Amino acid sequence: MNLRHSQNGQAMVEAVGALWILFLLFVCIYYLFLMSIDKIRSLDTVYQLARAHEVKKDDSVSTTFIMTICFGRPGTRQISPLVPLDEVAMDEVSFQFKPHSSQTVVLPWKSILRVVSPKLYYLSRSWPGAHADTFSGINLLGEQLLVKAQLAMGNDSAADTTEDTIETLDTERG
Repeated sequence: MNLRHSQNGQAMVEAVGALWILFLLFVCIYYLFLMSIDKIRSLDTVYQLARAHEVKKDDSVSTTFIMTICFGRPGTRQISPLVPLDEVAMDEVSFQFKPHSSQTVVLPWKSILRVVSPKLYYLSRSWPGAHADTFSGINLLGEQLLVKAQLAMGNDSAADTTEDTIETLDTERG
């Protein structure tokens, strides 16, 4: 009878040990998910920051807005130019943050994205080799009225170009 009582206690100790291991495994998996969610959100944030940098909208208001919307809490943005290779200028956009699961980490985590720096004429021209696009400074309704007025005056260069292209294609077909 004494032997049975000690076996019962041994089973209880083993069950407590197994439950402790399962609890530890659950906590580790939970923190792994928290860290991976932070990393995924930081990659989305650095992508949006790189897009803002590419179109020259990387002032402090827009970057704070991007970090708040994408990541949910502040981080540190850093943009550094890389050495150009083959005349292609690249910038490295990085976003540093402390993971939500462990705020006591000394070194912050970092997500990095390299983005090609657009040439000066990239944003002001519709296609390579084109003249600079003009903007009249009015809204779309005003633009539409301006185009209609130009068409009424016979200044329909866009329509002429289209007609010339169609005529060229018809001529080439025979």
